Amino acid sequence: MQEKPGKVRISVRHVKAARGLLDWTVQQLAERANISAATIHNWENHRHQPQKVTREAIQKTFEDAGIEFSNGRRPGVALQLGEDCIDEHDGTAQPEDAEPMPSTP
Repeated sequence: MQEKPGKVRISVRHVKAARGLLDWTVQQLAERANISAATIHNWENHRHQPQKVTREAIQKTFEDAGIEFSNGRRPGVALQLGEDCIDEHDGTAQPEDAEPMPSTP
């Protein structure tokens, strides 16, 4: 089965993976997407599926933070980091809001 052209329809697995990559809590995602934390919690715990507009708000929030989604045979989540997210000392990726690591003598 080939990936269909167009926008990816994110699943609960996408949401959990994206939150993990960004190190966001349910509350942080809710605040950024302007939806209730209960909505995300209920979706992640398979209590209900969100409405289309809610799903789109969550997806846009993640994409604005650098997340790229894929579907098809290999559904996945990737984080695209900007130059300002690379640690100058060791070249590793750091979240945008991470505190700088102290230098070691």
